Amino acid sequence: MLGLPADDPICLYVGRLDREKSVGRVIDAFGTIATAVSGSRLLLVGQGTHEASLRRQAEASPAAARIHFHGGMSREALPPFYQAADLFMFASETETQGLVLAEAHGSGLPAVAVRASGVDEVVRDGETGLLTKAETGDLADAAIGLLLDRERRTAMGRAARLVAERQFSASRPGRGHGAPLHGAGREALMPAADGARAISVTFEPEWDAEGPGVGRRGFFAADPRVRTLLRVLLSYAEVRHILPDRISLDAGTGSALLDSIAHFLERQHWLVKRVVIG
Repeated sequence: MLGLPADDPICLYVGRLDREKSVGRVIDAFGTIATAVSGSRLLLVGQGTHEASLRRQAEASPAAARIHFHGGMSREALPPFYQAADLFMFASETETQGLVLAEAHGSGLPAVAVRASGVDEVVRDGETGLLTKAETGDLADAAIGLLLDRERRTAMGRAARLVAERQFSASRPGRGHGAPLHGAGREALMPAADGARAISVTFEPEWDAEGPGVGRRGFFAADPRVRTLLRVLLSYAEVRHILPDRISLDAGTGSALLDSIAHFLERQHWLVKRVVIG
């Protein structure tokens, strides 16, 4: 599918190649993984300010020939990577937004990730993946264990998909992704007077923020799925506060991040009817 041998075990990372993402830790861990798991490969999808340094690190790795940089990809181009991969790796302790992990789980991928706030809201240790200490050896050992245990890895992948569908209603990447910024269900919203960016949400009737139901008011609904969604959103440093039907973000929040959050919200079909971004 990606021009790689079909039987090669594949570790995948999708996201920014910035220092705070700790992708270097994944590359270091893969040096150990490649020694233990024959034919294993690491695919890195993304771009960022730390990319040149990471490429040099990969070139110096004993597993250099099996580390592949694929650059930035549109959401429409991601499905083959998720489908080919055997597990998802995530090593950041500070950039711990759950979106990318939720998408990996929605694609049926178990995750091996460093335990951190936000990450443990998505990855269920021992059920949908493994959480480790922020040590290269621990990350490598967890990945090796899953790559060598196909039955356990497959069971975790099934559980990951079920949890993602239940908590996030996240479809596989490629289904419903890539809607234009001003496409159906979303329109522009004028920025607040202080320059803050905002995402406004219209909810399905049973969750309507203006509805009469007690405890079922938009983002303030007393439901565990909504609380999990809130924790993911609040893990972003750019989020100032959340009202029942509105997310307020810092004025400097980039359009790429706004669009990513909006796409994520649009996939919560059980909850969200319309997203307005500005």
